[in-house]
Amino acid sequence: MGSIINKALIIGALILAQTLITTYVVADELPDFLYSKGGIIYPRTGDSTQKIFRTPSFATDYLRPGMLLGVLPNDCKPASRGSIGDYYLCHHDLALKPEEMEGKTVYRVIEVN
Repeated sequence: MGSIINKALIIGALILAQTLITTYVVADELPDFLYSKGGIIYPRTGDSTQKIFRTPSFATDYLRPGMLLGVLPNDCKPASRGSIGDYYLCHHDLALKPEEMEGKTVYRVIEVN
């Protein structure tokens, strides 16, 4: 029984490591108007009063499932589907699922078409 638990923990750690590595590798390839802070992607607004962030048409070029966004794009609408539960559907076929992380809401990319 203990070896099964150890194997499960090792597999879980490998999956988590792969997700983190993929997130950081892709985050390094972000366009200039986005930046990664602690593995969470945020928009650069340039003006602190500008709080609008819309899904760019080329979002599928750099956003991958599993990545985290710190800001919900302005064009996203609430949706719900079966086992996925509540999520947001944004322009350009981007789907985001809200999660709590360290007391803040972040949005995990769950689908990009």
